[in-house]
Parts: sequence; C-alpha cells; structure tokens
Amino acid sequence: MIDQEFPSNEYYKPSIDELKMHKIEIMGNLKKFDNLDSNKFRKYHWLGQYHNYFCSEYFCDEPSLIIDEISTSKIFSYPFE
Repeated sequence: MIDQEFPSNEYYKPSIDELKMHKIEIMGNLKKFDNLDSNKFRKYHWLGQYHNYFCSEYFCDEPSLIIDEISTSKIFSYPFE
C-alpha cells in the first residue's frame, strides 16, 4: 500500500484566506443587522451556521475559521421565530 501524504496548510492558504474574509463579512453583518432588520439578521445567522459547518468539515485543522457566537451543526435554523 502506498502512503499518501496530504498537502500542508500552505497548499490551502488561498482558501483559508478567503474563508477568513467570509467569516469577517458574516460577523460584520450580524452586528450591523442585530435588532435592526430581523430578516437580514436571520439570513446572516443561517449563513454563519453553514460557514461553520463547512469549515468544521473541510478545514477542521483551522479552528480560527469558526464563528464562535454561532453553533456548528448539520441542522441549520433561525435563531428565533
């Protein structure tokens, strides 16, 4: 059997950089629309949940990509009804 070596994090650096920017955008919009526009807030909350799910599945060795204020789950829901 041939041992396969996975590429280092440097291979994924452009993707990690993009995901960090994505995280910053989501967090900024969550703060921007908190208590101002519940529909937009819910949109960005859902997007944050999906972002966390994606990062935890495909970039689990990069915990800095996770938005701490939002849960990481395969079930995406609105924070309130």
